[in-house]
Amino acid sequence: MILENWSALEIIAGIVITAPVVYAWADRWLDRTRNKVSDKVESEKED
Repeated sequence: MILENWSALEIIAGIVITAPVVYAWADRWLDRTRNKVSDKVESEKED
């Protein structure tokens, strides 16, 4: 396991640095997925 030789501070710093990036990416991905789904639903309603 890689984390064994990490201190708690390094792990926390890593989380603090990566969390906003991961959150922003996930938020953008969810938004795109949601838009695709709503586009599909809207086009089905029009038929």
